Amino acid sequence: MTQTLPFSIESEFAAAIAGIGGHRVIDVLGRTHEENADFLFAADQFVAELKCLDDDKILDEKVVEKASALYLTELEANRAPGVVFGTVRMTTKGFSEEFRNKIVELYRVPIARLFRKAERQIASSLNAARFASGRGIMLLVNNNHTALDPWHLGYIANEILRTDAYPHIHTAIVFAGNIAARLPGWPGRVDYWIEIPGVDHRKVDAAFLARLREAWYDHVGRLLGTKVHQVVESDIDTLAKLESRKP
Repeated sequence: MTQTLPFSIESEFAAAIAGIGGHRVIDVLGRTHEENADFLFAADQFVAELKCLDDDKILDEKVVEKASALYLTELEANRAPGVVFGTVRMTTKGFSEEFRNKIVELYRVPIARLFRKAERQIASSLNAARFASGRGIMLLVNNNHTALDPWHLGYIANEILRTDAYPHIHTAIVFAGNIAARLPGWPGRVDYWIEIPGVDHRKVDAAFLARLREAWYDHVGRLLGTKVHQVVESDIDTLAKLESRKP
């Protein structure tokens, strides 16, 4: 039966990976620690933690207030590309690099918190699983965050992972959940999948990541009763054009 949006990302992801050897950590190891990760692939010795962006930060009063203050600073310095009145949805197009960086920072902070928690959870589950060459994967899913387009979301995740603070996150994957993307001139839903390697030399096998991606999007296609149109990080030109919009 075709599922309608929104659907449970965690439940559906668990169903999607069952065919490639994925299980919930708690089903394999039990509740070994309060900070368990979500999924485990025993044959491949991978542990994965799924984090969802469920809050639409563009509606967050604190974010709106800070972004407005940054805009006023640009306006007073004659660096704003235009004057706006009232409540409008703006992009950073035409603004200075300094302004764009400050706007990105507003959204980076809560995402960095998710990475820190995922690092603890993955480390805990890898330790409990006693894998000889275990790897950790963070799955970052956009469920409702319309303020961040896929390119900027991938950029933020990459900037966060460029430090040595996440030794157990060997790869982060940014992908679409209940909120996918819109491509100008394309009428339907567009899904994206962005793989970001960690700084550690022990990378997650590319063949496994390909199986993981196909397992997920095959499942989403069956779930929604439609063909899934994918954009991956190598298609930079298309990725840069995508916008996050609710159906």
